[in-house]
Amino acid sequence: MTPSPIRVLESSSSGVTIVVLVNNAMYSLLGIPYAFSWAVKDPSGSSWSTTSNVLSTSSSWSFSVGYPSSFSGASLNLPGTYAVNVSETLPTSTPNVVNGSFKVGVTDSVTYQRTYPVQIQAGGYLATDTVNTTITRSGSTIPSFSSSTTPDTNGLVKTSWQTLPGTATGSYTVSVVGKTTPPKSVPDTQPFVVYPTNITTAAFGSGKNALEKSEIQAFKFNATYLNGLSATQGSSTIRLTEPDGSTTHLATASYNSSIGRFSAAFTVPLSGETGAWTATIDPQTFNDPYGNGGPLVPATLIFNVLPASLSVTLFSSNKVFSVGNALTIQATIVTPGGTNFTQGTVQAVLTLSGQHIGTPLSLTYDPTRGEWTSSYKVAPSDPSGTWLVTVSASDNYGNTGQSSVIDTVDVPSAQSSSSQLWSYLVIVLLVAGLGFTILITRKRGLTRREVKLDIQAIKSQADKVKGDDFLQSIQEQLKRRKQQMGLEKPDH
Repeated sequence: MTPSPIRVLESSSSGVTIVVLVNNAMYSLLGIPYAFSWAVKDPSGSSWSTTSNVLSTSSSWSFSVGYPSSFSGASLNLPGTYAVNVSETLPTSTPNVVNGSFKVGVTDSVTYQRTYPVQIQAGGYLATDTVNTTITRSGSTIPSFSSSTTPDTNGLVKTSWQTLPGTATGSYTVSVVGKTTPPKSVPDTQPFVVYPTNITTAAFGSGKNALEKSEIQAFKFNATYLNGLSATQGSSTIRLTEPDGSTTHLATASYNSSIGRFSAAFTVPLSGETGAWTATIDPQTFNDPYGNGGPLVPATLIFNVLPASLSVTLFSSNKVFSVGNALTIQATIVTPGGTNFTQGTVQAVLTLSGQHIGTPLSLTYDPTRGEWTSSYKVAPSDPSGTWLVTVSASDNYGNTGQSSVIDTVDVPSAQSSSSQLWSYLVIVLLVAGLGFTILITRKRGLTRREVKLDIQAIKSQADKVKGDDFLQSIQEQLKRRKQQMGLEKPDH
């Protein structure tokens, strides 16, 4: 015996179809008559009967009846279990050849997940009655539900209670009572249970199909309850797996009201592997504040991670460097994600027309200034010209960057140094000759002495050798001597 449906709402117009399958039956071409009697006992204990007749032309066949349509005076106006018994009367008398049952309820189910509506239906009421429906939990009436209904012309009462994501879980009882309708032999009272609901995720996507290390990957997805209501509270964990299949990271997604979806952001570390990464929303990793969770099945996506191209910025001094000057190298290095590159290897190479000058310089990071720095002292043996300073940055994870800047260096040649030495000697000889001439003219007692000296020529020659303390001293002595000679002229 197979009742369909196995459970039905009270006073359902479609009723219940009860099918009986017979095997190993006697049969003939003309058919062997079979007769069966039906008995259905409702929850009040009342019994309702009918019969079925079949001509057997094969060994297997079935027959059915509809309840209450096939049973005179029967109805589905009482909640509870309806017991069904079938006895064979022809060709042999065999009582209770098959038994079964079906249920009638005031609600369309005995269990509900949150967000599903509780459908309530009861029949057998006077059309002029006012019927009250109440739902209680632990003896207390649910304040959010109140229903006072007038039955339809068939005495049927219908109403519903919409559960929410935050509806308290547990056992409830619904009761339907009329004011003027005589009390039923079985009250319209039905217990049911509310459970947490499941949350499904859909349209799981990433902001970029490919990105460089240190950049931020964005994730978005929709979350809905089983009845289609969108979830706007709660959070979900997204698991990110590197190409090695074992290294994982976690990102937390929360509701973003500006886009109406759940979103998460994850910064790919510089130490991460390059290649295909997998992002997964695992089952039961989404939870809302009410204890609902999901999804039932995982959601995954794949994106590619590339090495980071480091941005190297060098500072140019805009000055000419000479022997003994320190050529300072300053660089800021930034990742594609916009953060400072602070750990790794940073080196500077100095070249002139492709020829290396000195050995590569290692730069160190200064956290107070956010810069990588080093310096090089210009040596007398270094070449003059426009030097190219190239700074390269790298780390152990394949991230690299490079940039260059030019600086001008002026180192005097050997021939220039020899000319300066001869200039020194000429000036010394001139000064010595001046002193000797003055001494001779004084001793001879000349009445008119005048020593003409091309002071400007000496000064010009001295200016060519700047910074020489000895020559500067000679200039000062010559100036004082010129002033003294000016005072002596009136006396002679």
